[in-house]
Amino acid sequence: MRYTSGPRPPLHVVRLAASGLGLLLACLAGTSRLAAAASLELTIPSDTVSLAATLYVPEENSRRLGVVILHGSGDWDRHAPIPRRMIDCLLEAGLVVLDFDKRGIGGSTGTYSDNINLEERAVDAAAAIRMLRARPEVDRVGLWGVSQGGWVGTMIAARDPELAFAILVSSPGVSPVEQMLYQRMERLRDEGWTDAEVEEAWPLRRLLWDYYRTGEGRDELERSWSAARARPWFPKLNWGEQPPTRDALNSGQRSFYQVTGIYDPVPDLERISTPLLCFFGAKDRHIPVEASIAALRGALGRNPRARATIELLPEAGHGMQIVAGSRENLKEMEAIHQTGATSHGASLPQFLLDPEYCHRLRRWLDRAALGSKHAGE
Repeated sequence: MRYTSGPRPPLHVVRLAASGLGLLLACLAGTSRLAAAASLELTIPSDTVSLAATLYVPEENSRRLGVVILHGSGDWDRHAPIPRRMIDCLLEAGLVVLDFDKRGIGGSTGTYSDNINLEERAVDAAAAIRMLRARPEVDRVGLWGVSQGGWVGTMIAARDPELAFAILVSSPGVSPVEQMLYQRMERLRDEGWTDAEVEEAWPLRRLLWDYYRTGEGRDELERSWSAARARPWFPKLNWGEQPPTRDALNSGQRSFYQVTGIYDPVPDLERISTPLLCFFGAKDRHIPVEASIAALRGALGRNPRARATIELLPEAGHGMQIVAGSRENLKEMEAIHQTGATSHGASLPQFLLDPEYCHRLRRWLDRAALGSKHAGE
């Protein structure tokens, strides 16, 4: 499905056509555009760190449009094969690509932490955008962010009205705490929990995390905890007889629950005026897709300057890969993540990029970001 908002057409829904087999085979057979493109190693100064980066320039650069890459969570560097498959589509569309390692990853200085600091990542993203704007190969610059990088991209797009475009892939429309809560519940399903058990356990974890965040609601949490101890699913959580206190949180956890994790992307989405493209996979289980789309549509509906398109790919997962079966397998994705993060250039036959992603990205760039003759289609 595609949802489009903007000054000309009203918000509407269009049914996607099924992907063609020929298009799929062409996508899978193609060699890496990143490997074939001319490249230049760069260093981006940002705050107190130096970020290792690679600039990729396609053979045909008539568009003179550049894009900064904002990666998702985890210790992936700019050579990891899974994001490279998605980024290849940008080079295929003729864009100059600037990809860089996060702080403390690969060739970048600084310290990496699993406890996300979105503001810090936004500082680094802004530094990369400044560098790309100064390059002679480009006239205008946009951004591409996936997953956690989508939150960062949302923050930047709301602050930088000069962006040519923003492409957000599997970007949660909810806070990091809400996203993590959703993912934890989905993990329970993978561990064999029934839907009924998950629905019973969900409110208890929410009470705990709300208490972590605010310090309030301790009495209600203890009552619910005591009642939950009698349920057959409670022992499987390996939780104690009493709920933990806020004092048990380390500094990183405290920062997540009380600072970084409460970031709400909606106010920023209500301010974005740059052309915006959001991709979601209907079989994604890392983020709450329906809630994210609802939040996006609500925010864009309240934004009179919005020029946005939301693409929901029916067969895709979190990484825009084709998912066999009814929904994504989290354990399988974790295994692919480890392969992709540790085996640079590794063959990943189980990760097949949905060709609709590349097709619709290119068509949107032609119409929305580049203002081509096809803009009225």
